[in-house]
Amino acid sequence: MVLSERQRIEILILLECGHKIRSQAEVCALFNAKYPENQISQGTVSKIFHKFEEHGTVQDLPELDGHVL
Repeated sequence: MVLSERQRIEILILLECGHKIRSQAEVCALFNAKYPENQISQGTVSKIFHKFEEHGTVQDLPELDGHVL
């Protein structure tokens, strides 16, 4: 399953919406309720969050060997 860039950004917004910081499990449940055809795991939320923290983007990043991060 591949998430769109918009969906990845939506996950980040759900994590830190307003004054409330949600847990990754809460974000996973909210996302899965909105997109029942595109279920994600808490690990997916974690990967997207850490990619954004490390690289400042949610876009796919090419690795040196040609694979995508």
